[in-house]
Amino acid sequence: MKPTIHYLTTAAQVADAAAHFTTLPRIGIDLEFDDNRYRYGRHLALIQVFDGQEVYLIDPLPLEPEMAAGLEPLFAVLRNPAVAKVFHSCKSDILLLDELFGVTCRTIVDTSVQFTLLALEDNNISLGRLIQSELGFEVDKGEQKSNWLKRPLTEAQKEYAANDVLYLFELTDRLTARLQEQGRAQWAAEENHALEAVRYGRGELRPHLRLAGKYRISPRNCLCFGSYTRCATAWRGSLTGLATWCSATIGWPKSRASPSPRTARCAMPAACIPS
Repeated sequence: MKPTIHYLTTAAQVADAAAHFTTLPRIGIDLEFDDNRYRYGRHLALIQVFDGQEVYLIDPLPLEPEMAAGLEPLFAVLRNPAVAKVFHSCKSDILLLDELFGVTCRTIVDTSVQFTLLALEDNNISLGRLIQSELGFEVDKGEQKSNWLKRPLTEAQKEYAANDVLYLFELTDRLTARLQEQGRAQWAAEENHALEAVRYGRGELRPHLRLAGKYRISPRNCLCFGSYTRCATAWRGSLTGLATWCSATIGWPKSRASPSPRTARCAMPAACIPS
């Protein structure tokens, strides 16, 4: 399936496309963003939208430094409850939209949520595997970890990005039919509705809990995050005091009740030592 792909780079083009999206009952949508892979921080790199016939690749980078203003017509569509937004595994996307732009999506349909309510064994499935399972063919995912902030985008990247939204309607229609057969459609509706309340946590005490590999973080390395920030502020310039706090809080290190500053400096990650 080779759809027409529109590549949008101006605010006027975004506004025209958004006006079209507003007339539709649903759109398929996905984001490409960089999360500390090629540039420090989290950066929106591309927005893909499918209208049922054609794919729109919305490039936000040419809109800088007025990116938010240039994308506002599209954001209005995302906030519009009359237009359903079909995603696959949307949580990282909606968190990014809230974090960077304060945008919340209404009327979300997440195919990963639908599949989870049907799965007997593997209830965490990638879009590529879902397409293979439900539609019977493979899509090339080779560009997934490419540099989405580099311009110009390659034709391979554009094709990859288009494929991320091209099959969402067919997938959700198949999954919805099976949910209805099993009497679980209301479950999916409730779970998808709950996604509207997902927000990016600002100023939280344990920011490391947002990391994908959070369960592999050792207790000592947790000091690099929220708890360490608070204690380092209180004990700035005093490694002995910091080590005492560590011993009293998590029993680290076990070899001695009050380790020397040298021991503390060696045992803790260098990036965590207060200046």
